Amino acid sequence: MRIAYLVFWDLGQESGVLKKIAGQMRAWSGQGHTAKLFALSPNEQKWAGIQDLDTEIVPAGNALARFWRAAALARKVLAWQPDLVYLRYATYYPPYERLMMAVPTVLEINTDDLVESRLTLSPLRYLYHRLTRHRLRRRAAGMVYVSGELAQRSTSTGAPWVVIAN
Repeated sequence: MRIAYLVFWDLGQESGVLKKIAGQMRAWSGQGHTAKLFALSPNEQKWAGIQDLDTEIVPAGNALARFWRAAALARKVLAWQPDLVYLRYATYYPPYERLMMAVPTVLEINTDDLVESRLTLSPLRYLYHRLTRHRLRRRAAGMVYVSGELAQRSTSTGAPWVVIAN
């Protein structure tokens, strides 16, 4: 199976999240799958701990540019022809919704996004998040929650789900 791992994350800096992403990809490869990391990232640098992973990086740019660059990244995912997309849930970009209609996509829910976005985003970006968050969730072929508490708080989309702790 070909698995595209799609993230909006800084790939140039070591972090717990990036170590988790690398571990997941290596686990999939160890099971005989082919995994490729696709990222909107602040730049095209790769942390030394992921140099061995197949990656496609599109520099994110400013907030407005991200919409076009998300489209470019989604086209790269489609051109790779994955059997499945694993999307670390974050900001909604319309190209991701179109991608989800073309390829079965599993969303990883790793935070209470409403609480976190209220604390970290500007009022305008928070409003955007509130108005668009359901668009990716309703298209998901499946959901992976990192805790039972997050799964309990989530509104059911009808998609199958599982809790897999970090």
